[in-house]
Amino acid sequence: MSSDGTESPDQQAQHVLVIGYGNTLRGDDGIGRYVVGHLAQTIRAGAARVISCQQLTIDLAELIYRFGFVILVDACEGGVPGTFTCQEVRLETDTPPSLLHHMQPSSLLACSQALYGATPRMVLLTVVGAVFDYGEGLSPVLQQILPDILVRIESLVYDWVTMGPAALDGDLCSGPDES
Repeated sequence: MSSDGTESPDQQAQHVLVIGYGNTLRGDDGIGRYVVGHLAQTIRAGAARVISCQQLTIDLAELIYRFGFVILVDACEGGVPGTFTCQEVRLETDTPPSLLHHMQPSSLLACSQALYGATPRMVLLTVVGAVFDYGEGLSPVLQQILPDILVRIESLVYDWVTMGPAALDGDLCSGPDES
């Protein structure tokens, strides 16, 4: 730790950042924010930092570059409600990042690389929602699978904390909890 009590970027690179995003006023679109709300209460102290936001924006690049592993949690439409997938986000160098109202995960990663010279490992856990109408709260199907999502993320965090980057040598998104 530095003299001001904060960790250096090298120390933070050993840690995990979990970003849950979405609109909690549009039903299941807010699943990412509900997930990190639960993780903030349950995840082992020091294992990961969790933040909640409405959407991905360029200012998050200043935060993500400081971490070795970033997990994004978001909702999507289309598919079987209550299923979720996990995929690694790759740095795309052939397409300039969008700096508009919101960004794609790959654009956020590109901004981190361009602005700070750092590209953390990143995965996107996407949950297929059932209800995206105006209203607060999750649909019954997403309430039911919330514990499975939490277990999957806690597993990713545990693997990174115990094994470091070697945890990601294989298919980091596969696992028995994958729906």
